[in-house]
Amino acid sequence: MYVANGTNINGGGNGAPQDSRCTACEWGAMPEDRNHIAVVNHNWELPFGKGPQFVSRGALSHLIGNWNITGIWTMPTGETFTATFAAGVSNSAGGGGDRPNRHKNGNLSSFERTIDRWFDLTAWASPAQFNSGNAGRGILVGPGNVNVDFGLQREFPFGESKRVQFRWEMFNAFNRANFTTPNSSIGNALAGFISNCAPARVMQLGLKIYF
Repeated sequence: MYVANGTNINGGGNGAPQDSRCTACEWGAMPEDRNHIAVVNHNWELPFGKGPQFVSRGALSHLIGNWNITGIWTMPTGETFTATFAAGVSNSAGGGGDRPNRHKNGNLSSFERTIDRWFDLTAWASPAQFNSGNAGRGILVGPGNVNVDFGLQREFPFGESKRVQFRWEMFNAFNRANFTTPNSSIGNALAGFISNCAPARVMQLGLKIYF
């Protein structure tokens, strides 16, 4: 678990503590903390074409030979984030990022979560004036995501040691909508709403000469 008490509670640099007299109150999971991260890499060279390690298929080998398929499958669970008061709302007058009181979990079950209501907005309340909220840092969990990057390459040998490599690379190959964390500013009309996602599929072509 990646915890700290010195950086901004939702990323983006350093931030002042809610209560400068209680730095221990700032300990919590950072946005970089993920409960699980699964990464699978593969590199598959199709066994057709020329050479002792390949199976010759005659004329067909000129079409399906020398191809290589690569991929990186990344599947992390959601990053943690913190409920704060909306901009301009200061309750404790402590100078830092004020947090609300928390009287129940705040995380919804996977069956209840939607991009319009990712966490429970009824879990928070404003503490008494000039008091800091009891909600901890990094207690909410954002959406997990699945990203697949694919590469397709083919070698075109010529001469004794020269070759041309064609590459077709796809990032977020399945064009999956990987949502970012929701608005976490309690009191904001968009609190709990997810308005952004990671970039859509990007493809690029390349040609490389080895000599």
